[in-house]
Order: sequence, then structure tokens, then C-alpha cells
Amino acid sequence: MIELLLATVLLFQDKPDDGIANGNFDSVEAEATLDERAADSDADAVCELQFIVGARRADQISVRCSASADAAAEAVIAEQVDWRRRHNLDEFSRERGISVTLELDQEADGGWLVRRKRLFSVPPNYPPREIARAATANCRIRYDVAAGQPDVLDVNCITDGSERAFARAARNAVERWIYTRNYNRRCVLVTLEFGIQDPGDARYGTVYTPEDPPCPEEG
Repeated sequence: MIELLLATVLLFQDKPDDGIANGNFDSVEAEATLDERAADSDADAVCELQFIVGARRADQISVRCSASADAAAEAVIAEQVDWRRRHNLDEFSRERGISVTLELDQEADGGWLVRRKRLFSVPPNYPPREIARAATANCRIRYDVAAGQPDVLDVNCITDGSERAFARAARNAVERWIYTRNYNRRCVLVTLEFGIQDPGDARYGTVYTPEDPPCPEEG
């Protein structure tokens, strides 16, 4: 039984092209560490944002900042999470606790600008029928981000299974991602790979790379 489970471990790999690291953290940084990060960074301040994905109340968001920040900086950080956003959540993401570090730049008038970032990403659900077929896939997704919410434009997948099933899974995953509210960008590209891992085999997805979906022309 154990060998069977090992032979059917599902793998997911996120290969972002948006220049943004995955913002998921398991440990809480001490204030001293935030001060150290601020000193090592070219940012004017560093803050740690903690929130519950799909939070029902604003008090489920907390902020701690380096000594170089003030109350106004903390307020700007707290505004980056839309705690009312609860659509399209699944059991993996709902009520999930997230801790992420954000950098801020101070303007000449004393105001603060938060450097945009992806706060949370959820892996796609592997299509059940494709599991049974041991199908793999590479999917290339193009999407817009407006006010921190992604809107998938198109998905191209190369697979030995159902292209439609993998494309739907990739789309549903990306639409659950969370960005800072100040994040606005058109035609972001990311690759999601679906694969089955056998013992001793580190292969993800397929060996082929799908074409980039076109970016719609502005009307």
C-alpha cells in the first residue's frame, strides 16, 4: 500500500514570470529581524503582514513594521488585503493563515508606497480523471491583475491527457491568487506544471513548452 501511494504522488510546480516571489511564509519574523531587513534593503521600511485568506473581519489582519515605519505605514500595509474577498475559495485556501513581508518607500510628502507583490498562491486541483490516466501537462497562463485580483485571459496547455481539463484547473487556481491591492498589470505570464512522480523520478509535467497565449490588444 505504501509503495502504491509513493508511486502516485502528485506534483505541482509554479514557474512565475511576473518577477514576484511566492509570498507564503510559515514562521513569524521578530521585530529585530524586520529592522535588519530594512537596513539591508533599499526600501525605507519593511513590514510583516499577517492575514487569514477569506477573512470575515478586518481584525483578522495584523501588521508589524520595522522601527523606520510609522502608524501611517502600518495603515497602508493593512489596506493591501481585501478581507471582504471570499469568492472562488476552496478548502485549501479558505481560513489559511498567511504571513508575508512587504517593503515600503517613503515619498517626499511623508506618504508611503507599498511595493507590489503576490501575497498568496494556491496550487491547481489535479483533474481526477487525469490522475487515473497518469496524465501530465504544462500550462501557460496569461492574465491581467487589477486592484490585486487576477483575471485569466487565456490558457495554453500541452498534455497527454485532456487539454480542457488541465486548462480549467490552471484557470481556477490563478483566479484564487491574491496580490496587493495596489497591483495593476496587464498580460502577466505564468507556467503551471502538472506531473506524477514515481520513486526516484523528479520529472514535472511534459517535456514540451506550450506557446504563450496572445495578449489582447487594447480597444
